[in-house]
Amino acid sequence: MIDDVMLEAEDKMDKALQAAKSELATIRTGRANPSMFNGIVVDYYGAPTPLQQLASLTIPEARTVLVSPFDRSAMKDIVSAIRESDLGVNPTDDGTVIRVTLPALTEERRKDYVKLARSRAEDSRVQVRGIRGKAKKELEAIKKDGEAGEDDVKRAEHELDGLTKRFVEQVDAALSAKEQGASSFHVAGRASVVETDDVAVRMQHHIAVHAKPPLEDGRVAPRRSGSGL
Repeated sequence: MIDDVMLEAEDKMDKALQAAKSELATIRTGRANPSMFNGIVVDYYGAPTPLQQLASLTIPEARTVLVSPFDRSAMKDIVSAIRESDLGVNPTDDGTVIRVTLPALTEERRKDYVKLARSRAEDSRVQVRGIRGKAKKELEAIKKDGEAGEDDVKRAEHELDGLTKRFVEQVDAALSAKEQGASSFHVAGRASVVETDDVAVRMQHHIAVHAKPPLEDGRVAPRRSGSGL
């Protein structure tokens, strides 16, 4: 009886973890990811069909996704499904491939996505702890009915607490990876801007240092050839 309770709890916790990972994968962090399209369903000849069953997705650039339909006759329906999704994109097609360009991720939007990811992770933690609570009640019932000794139930409860901790930590790790992905892309974007600005400053400084002073009549002195002196 105890083994059945423990196996069921572990199975349910694992399903909760996998569901959390799938939901986190659909949340954008800056770079394009095929998992962002997991929730898109296409009306394919009257039947709701997941996009992944109708097309292949490739990521040629950080913010670009190419969707290649297996059946070109479904292209119009695929474009409509992507456009009507919550990705906020306007896909275009050339008759063969559908191109989806993700808008640049603003700081405000990035914070919204991180907040959403944390909310999804917390929902998963609550679910895992709820599974633990239900399992503990079942263990207490087993002890009360005399189907197992008190020591056996205590060991099972201790194991259950360890199981809960392990799955909660895995949810935390998945969330941390998501947050780092959002932050690293954002920081990289800022770094490139700073680097560009720094180059501009150095160029202005170089021009100022090496500029020839004007002559008395306002003309600029010609640069000498040879040694540069």
